[in-house]
Amino acid sequence: MKYLIIVLLLLVIVAVVIFVQRKRNTNSHIVFVPQGLSDARVASLNLKQQSDSSLGILDERRIKFPVKQKGETDDYRGVPELEWIVDIIPDKGFLFNKNEFLKIFDYNWRTDFESQFYAYFPSTQRWSFAIAGDSPEQFDSLELAVSLAPVFGNEEDLTVERLQKYLIELQKRLGAFSGRFHVTPRETPESAVKRSKTLRALQKELNSDVIIVLRSNSRFRSDQFWNTLTDLGLKWGDGDLFHWTNYESGVGDDNFFSVWTSTEPGYFLPEDVANGTMNPEDLIFGFSIPRSPDPNNVFEIVVESVEYCQSKLGGTIVDENGSPFDKEKCRAKIRQIISKMNESGFDQGQGLILRLI
Repeated sequence: MKYLIIVLLLLVIVAVVIFVQRKRNTNSHIVFVPQGLSDARVASLNLKQQSDSSLGILDERRIKFPVKQKGETDDYRGVPELEWIVDIIPDKGFLFNKNEFLKIFDYNWRTDFESQFYAYFPSTQRWSFAIAGDSPEQFDSLELAVSLAPVFGNEEDLTVERLQKYLIELQKRLGAFSGRFHVTPRETPESAVKRSKTLRALQKELNSDVIIVLRSNSRFRSDQFWNTLTDLGLKWGDGDLFHWTNYESGVGDDNFFSVWTSTEPGYFLPEDVANGTMNPEDLIFGFSIPRSPDPNNVFEIVVESVEYCQSKLGGTIVDENGSPFDKEKCRAKIRQIISKMNESGFDQGQGLILRLI
């Protein structure tokens, strides 16, 4: 009996250790922290942080940034190019109260009728999200915005019947308020559904990444791959990945490109690197073509980066399917995406494309 109890205690201890380790890994994957905290975390482990300044591969002067669009106003409103918008105008003098609005447009509404309410706040004379923690308590005019091509969430095609249900349920819930309202869709459900199909087709066609894989012959050693990526000029940070950051330009993603791995857990915990247990089978370099400020030149820099890493670490350069990497094929794909964007009226790395992809 005594031995049985000891065995059970040991099993419990093992289970707790495994749970804590998994929880630590999971939290590290989803929590994003300021770069300063990331730097301190790396420094505490005595991992290399400074790049080799003589390389000059990651040089922003090689990037040809597009002309930056004019700055947006302080207003947050629906985007008619990408959303079906319904204007809700109350009779003069009526004001919505935030708490009452939340009770009427409750969890069931937000779950069953995926959308966003924008409101005009008389006290600030601006449009913003109707429900926000720091917004004023009262507002009047509303815009209901339904995405015609959501990036995440509902993948079902919009239908006329579905949008008509939005209008029916909207009128029903507005009836719970004491005022009267003029509810006016800016286009018919039929027109919105037609545009949705066009936008979703574009979304699938334009949503394309450049992926280049440096595959090891066995595994890359922890200290060697970390030092090589750091020498290149990449910063370890958000998502526990390496990035060439793009924080200053105001065009494109926050990163020109990022590096991750297919080896579990898919990201790089510095603690595991420091103790030598993260020895990835590959390093994956990638970026989004439509979201990039200059995909042509970023691509050339990524290629040079991968080739530099190969010169230091060895390995084989392949594409996302494991086939030999074809530079010309990738260049042609980039040209095709850029051409389609221009044809469809999207600007490179800014504006509507950042909401579509």
